[in-house]
Amino acid sequence: MCCNKLSRNMKVKTHINKIVVVVIAIVILLTAPLFFYFGTLFFYRDKVIPKVKVTGYDISGFKKYQLEEMFQSSITKPEKVILVTSDDQFTIPLNEINFEYDVDKTFENAYQYFRNDKFYNNSFRIFSSFITPVVVNPEYSLDETVFNEYLSVISSKISIEPVNPTILLNGNTLGVSKGSAGREVDLESLKNLIWHAFKKQDFKKIVIPIKKIDPTLDSEQEQKYLNRANTLNGKSITLFNNMFQKSVDTKTIMGFISPHGGYNESVISEYIDSFKNEVETEPQNSVFTFRDGRVQEFVPSKEGIKIKKDELIAAVSNGLSVLESGAVLNPIQIPAIKTAPEITNSEVNDLGINELIGRGESFYKGSILGRIHNIGLASSRISGALIKPGEIFSFNSAVGDVSVLTGYKQAYIIQDGKTILGDGGGVCQVSTTLFRAVLNSGLSIVERAAHSYRVGYYEQNSGPGLDATVYSPTTDFKFKNDTPANILIQTIYEPKIYKLTVEVYGTSDSRVASTTKPVVTSSTPPPEDLYMDDPTLPVGTVKQVDYKSWGAKVIFDYTVTRNGETLYQKKFVSNYKPWQAKFLRGTAPK
Repeated sequence: MCCNKLSRNMKVKTHINKIVVVVIAIVILLTAPLFFYFGTLFFYRDKVIPKVKVTGYDISGFKKYQLEEMFQSSITKPEKVILVTSDDQFTIPLNEINFEYDVDKTFENAYQYFRNDKFYNNSFRIFSSFITPVVVNPEYSLDETVFNEYLSVISSKISIEPVNPTILLNGNTLGVSKGSAGREVDLESLKNLIWHAFKKQDFKKIVIPIKKIDPTLDSEQEQKYLNRANTLNGKSITLFNNMFQKSVDTKTIMGFISPHGGYNESVISEYIDSFKNEVETEPQNSVFTFRDGRVQEFVPSKEGIKIKKDELIAAVSNGLSVLESGAVLNPIQIPAIKTAPEITNSEVNDLGINELIGRGESFYKGSILGRIHNIGLASSRISGALIKPGEIFSFNSAVGDVSVLTGYKQAYIIQDGKTILGDGGGVCQVSTTLFRAVLNSGLSIVERAAHSYRVGYYEQNSGPGLDATVYSPTTDFKFKNDTPANILIQTIYEPKIYKLTVEVYGTSDSRVASTTKPVVTSSTPPPEDLYMDDPTLPVGTVKQVDYKSWGAKVIFDYTVTRNGETLYQKKFVSNYKPWQAKFLRGTAPK
């Protein structure tokens, strides 16, 4: 019995020993790679791990300085790269592009190859490197700008620009120019070939990869192209935006047709570029200088305009498609966006003057020099004027004394039913323009009088009845600032085009101004022409200074509303006497 028990104990011990051996074996199998991996990294902590080669040279266990020595002693730096085609040969001297092998980066790549990834990847690389050596390509540096310039020059000598097919327009007859094929260097592929040569130190002649570009048409494509052109022959496209309008003629449209179907967007884009400066404007920053109760300098901020080019290209392409279908094409509005200025009115003043609230304009073509001078002087006297909320503006007070003593010249004025030379002729051009700006702004008009006679200057680009005469001290033009903010008057004097503009700046309170079209309710014919002697003109010279005008009664209504509520309403009635044409007749001896 004791023997059986001893036998069982020995079997158990034997079994346990076997388990222990297995466990130890497993632990050794599991930990040995770890010891090997970490041991290898420790032993080669500042060296390249074994079985690594650069350009055929074994750099196992190398430190950085050893790799530098090897590059200096064993690796030859090439002198040039030779590029060839079937007809030509080109050389790039490597010293001119500052070619150098980059030892630092090459060592870093070799050193980090076994250290820059996850544990199991690095382990696998170390073990596999003992079977198959690792090859690390040498890194290099060069002046890419100079290198690209060399390639660009070489490319320009090899490349041949293709000629695209075009429609030939001879009167109403259309034909097709088939174009011709071209070629260009595949620069990306060429760079890759050169980089491969640098890394592999394989400096044999490199064949330049060339791509053929052939836009020419076969007979079927040519006929389709011609058919499309015939469909569009004689047709046009109208583009418009605000005051701008452009007609795209048949010859231009022919260039928009792509020979291979669809439309040539690059050509449409170039065409848009040819006129965009007539549509686009740059935003204008605000300048505002207030001193001594008056604005000394004011440049209002203005939004710029920029064409939405992609949308316009798409719209023109769609319009061409409509024309090809035989349908009628409406004018195409040029899509545009507003571009904001960097500095706005509100950022440069504390008076609440933030935006343009009204504008008026008038023209004075045919005015004599004295009158033109006086218009500029009087407009400068009201420009910069500030009107506080609730304040009434008087034109005569703002302009001040009108005489030769204050800088005015003599010009023809209407006085006592006669046209005579008087100080300040032309001042009423300014009051008239201001009247129109105030109407447009929706402000309350306190006092306004029409001229006794219809004056041709005030009806250039305007209907009758929109004038305001002034004559200090009896006749004035006045209006009230009934907005909650200050108002600023600005004038734009443009004598070269005989134009005056008055702008009113403030802050909109959502009011809307409207004027009905002036209606002439009765007319009276003008008297006979009047000739007046002028000693400043040579004998025999006749110059017309005023034009005949029928007498008339003109009426228009002026209404200002806000959110449906009427703020101000007035009927303006102008009674004009008939007026004769007036001529100056020279009396000065020649």
